[in-house]
Amino acid sequence: ARVLGEAPPTASRSALLRQLLADPRAEVRRAALQSAGRACASELWPVVSASLVDPGCRASAVSALVAGGDGAMGEVEALFVSGAPTGVLRQAARVAGRIGTPRASEVLRRHLGHPAPRVRDEVLEALGACGWTAGAGDIESVEARIREEVRDAAWATAALRDLGDTPLVALLREALEGEVDGARRRVLLLLGFMGDAAAVQRVRDGLAHGAREKRAYALEVLDVTLSGALRGLVLPLMEDLAPIDRAERLADEFPHPVASPADRVREAMARPEFDLASWTRACALQAAGPLLDAHDAAAPGGMSMLTIEKVICLKAVPMFAEASEEILADVAGILEEREVKAGEVVFEKGGVGDSLYVIVHGQVRVFDGERTITHLGEHDIFGELALLDPEPRVASVAAVVDTRLFRLDREGFAELMAGNIEIVRGVLHVLCERLRRQSSVVPYPADVRWVCVMNVGPTRKPEPPSAAPSGH
Repeated sequence: ARVLGEAPPTASRSALLRQLLADPRAEVRRAALQSAGRACASELWPVVSASLVDPGCRASAVSALVAGGDGAMGEVEALFVSGAPTGVLRQAARVAGRIGTPRASEVLRRHLGHPAPRVRDEVLEALGACGWTAGAGDIESVEARIREEVRDAAWATAALRDLGDTPLVALLREALEGEVDGARRRVLLLLGFMGDAAAVQRVRDGLAHGAREKRAYALEVLDVTLSGALRGLVLPLMEDLAPIDRAERLADEFPHPVASPADRVREAMARPEFDLASWTRACALQAAGPLLDAHDAAAPGGMSMLTIEKVICLKAVPMFAEASEEILADVAGILEEREVKAGEVVFEKGGVGDSLYVIVHGQVRVFDGERTITHLGEHDIFGELALLDPEPRVASVAAVVDTRLFRLDREGFAELMAGNIEIVRGVLHVLCERLRRQSSVVPYPADVRWVCVMNVGPTRKPEPPSAAPSGH
């Protein structure tokens, strides 16, 4: 597959690449996708775009289409016209944003109001990356799009007001807060297309700042720059308000009478397919069980209950806590479930590591020979370094009680990291925590510890603390 990327363009090369793009082994498909991108073989773009649905090959497919430049934009546009799945369209928008040509901007502009919120997110971000600005003929449609975003946020705000804060609806509340945050983000992106994009970016940064005075200044900038009609819509969405106060501020334009929690759950399940993210629908389904009668709690589509359970489990793991639910649904799609009996060894010290494990329930013991290093329980992870560097395992792991694990393969995870910065942040967070734990047991003062970390070579060991010269 790699050799074909350097071969001259012939019919046989395309035929061989097409065959390799359908290979059952993910590593072969990824290599074939890279070669298809280098070859810029237009006849292969439909096969390449079909790989966007595969989490294990998605990043390679994106890179291949980006390498095709404007030549691949016809396939990107075809994906939007054909109504491809939401996950695929999000990747298609990213491809267009990275291509960044006028043709890419034009394709994206036509889908400014795509019905799926997460697709609109990617389209707007990609248009920003292309440097697109709204012309005189686009201003009206951009303002109408802002109004639609605020309308959807007003319903989510009213639902938050009425659901209460019981544990039964905790996940749904969190998902609805994400819907409001998404509308806020999209409104700011749309405002950037109508004026000074750099100034709007500073407003975005200010509103996301932890300091109250920074957020207040950003709101003042919006207050003086927006027209009267937009000001009344945008400011209530951007201000730090409780749901009851935000709903009241938006009630003149988008009134929503008070309703019961059960009615709000029914509304969430009954809303048009693309009005809510699939995760929000899944959370409504999860809340429907205890709140509604059995016949009312039928699955509304989207994620299966098994996927919901996996996503909830992954959300509790620090490595994945910052990732969006849609990304975690992709992670869930490549997880392998494994049941381990009490006393059974998961892996031995010295074995080559190629996967990470998440403990769903149960407990494992990490040990080296007869010495127990630590015990790990529910939502803990182990073997994470194998995701970055498949070196031999430095310890053995065995189940203490019957344990259920999720196993995550290194190759598939690398593909997810390539296209999702949230996953990369999670990996860095876990590695930093590991370094903190290790440095906390070193018996040197902080200044001496850093000298050892930076200056001692791989074949030398730091001298005992009593031998450390004073002041070093």
